[in-house]
Amino acid sequence: NPGYTINSTSGEASMTLSADGQKAFLSSNRNNLEGNYDLFEMDWPQALQPEAITFVNGRVYDSLSKRALNYASIFIHDLSGRELYHYTSNRGDGSFMVIMPVHTTYTITVHRYGYKSITDTLHYTEQRLAIPAEFQAALLPEDYREPVNDSLALTVYFNINHTALSDSLRLQVQEALRDWLPGYDLLIQVNGYTDNTGTPLVNEQVSHLRARAVTTELIGMGFNPAIILSRGWGEINPVADNDTEANRDLNRRVEIVITR
Repeated sequence: NPGYTINSTSGEASMTLSADGQKAFLSSNRNNLEGNYDLFEMDWPQALQPEAITFVNGRVYDSLSKRALNYASIFIHDLSGRELYHYTSNRGDGSFMVIMPVHTTYTITVHRYGYKSITDTLHYTEQRLAIPAEFQAALLPEDYREPVNDSLALTVYFNINHTALSDSLRLQVQEALRDWLPGYDLLIQVNGYTDNTGTPLVNEQVSHLRARAVTTELIGMGFNPAIILSRGWGEINPVADNDTEANRDLNRRVEIVITR
């Protein structure tokens, strides 16, 4: 009973607050001699206004095909991990709506059979009543595998019969790879090659020594040896025909390939 003037000696019923909590609506027959009910609107006292809420419109869809995903389960938890709400995306367009207080942080987890689940954070500092906030849940198929991207970071060229890094070559390696540190989520392939002079067995050994020299430099820079794959391939995979000295210079090389 909020008291007078909201309550009167007449009949009042069905009081409802506006979404922002600032207005109240009720039906009353106080001004009608015939007993019919009218609708009344009033300012709701600030001390009695509920916690401000906001609306969040969401949509669940396939990240690759953009197709709407219906019957996805949307769970809302507080920061302690307690489940507060469970929604289901609509059968037609994969949409859902969340109503939540502002100035409060929640986690949202979206599950759907055949897809990888996602978890994110919801936190809003202002009410969004007329234009709700948006949350797009893009799910990847369960069997999706992230494509591997190889980047050629540097090609180190060696003089004939040389297997050690000169000071200038060491500087090239340092400048080219410095921005990749610390490289925890990388695989660094160090592939050594030679021209076709000499025997295949010797060429394989020389290419291995060149790759190891570059690998040693990378480890000295701070890269974890566990992420470095060093191999000597000998004279296979030439980038130019071995018919001139200039072309053979191009084939005596070590390629540093970054795999992400």
